[in-house]
Parts: sequence; structure tokens; C-alpha cells
Amino acid sequence: MPHDEIQFLDLGSSLRQDERGFVYFPFQHLPESLPLEDLGASFHLISIAPGQVRGQHRHPQKTEWLYVFHGQGLLVWRDTDNLPHQRLLSDQRTLVIIPPGIPHALQNTGPAILYLLAWRGAPQSGGAEPDTVFDPLI
Repeated sequence: MPHDEIQFLDLGSSLRQDERGFVYFPFQHLPESLPLEDLGASFHLISIAPGQVRGQHRHPQKTEWLYVFHGQGLLVWRDTDNLPHQRLLSDQRTLVIIPPGIPHALQNTGPAILYLLAWRGAPQSGGAEPDTVFDPLI
């Protein structure tokens, strides 16, 4: 898959699961070239109330990883040809990798609060653009 398209990784084989539940180590899917210390400031927990939208932005210089672990939401994005796309995220086994420059938003389409982990990598080039740029989609 080209590096300018969103990727959806099925984490089924990456989850450590037993009768108690599962454990997922999110940084195992990072490129080896990305030092973990670059992620410290950008690793965050997000909640989205039913019907609400978060995102509506792009990161010109950074890759972003999203992991929904509770609830369901509709991920909306525009590709590099400015074509709209969407995908329902409703399980706990998908890691979303969003390359730099791809506008994206996540709307909670379920009845409960949606929770996700998000983190961004270091800039891929020395550009002067801000880390997050408003880019409405929904």
C-alpha cells in the first residue's frame, strides 16, 4: 500500500488474550526509525460523546495512529486526490495509520461514549507548518 493512503491493520494476532480480556501494546506497530521518546508528548486518550465529532484536521508533517477501544465511530477522510472516504470503526481490533497531510475526522455514531488512543510521530520533514491544521470534513 502506498505511504500516502490510510491503513487499517487487523490486530487480531497482535492481541494477547485470555479469559480476563486482552492486552494490546500500541507501539509494536511503529517503524523502527521512530524513537519512542518522540511519542511521549503526543500519546493521548480521547473520548467522544454520542453524536459528536473530533478531528476535522490534518497533520502536515506527522503520521498519526488511532486505536478505538470502546464504542463505535465513523472515520471520514480525504485522500491525496481530495476524494472523500469513510469507514465504520466498531471493534477493538483495528489500528488506523493516517499518513501526513490526510484530513480526517471521527464522529461517534453509537449510543455510548467512544474512547480511543491516539499518537503522532516525529515530523517527516523540516517544514514550518503547525502540527495540526484545521480542515473540516463533517
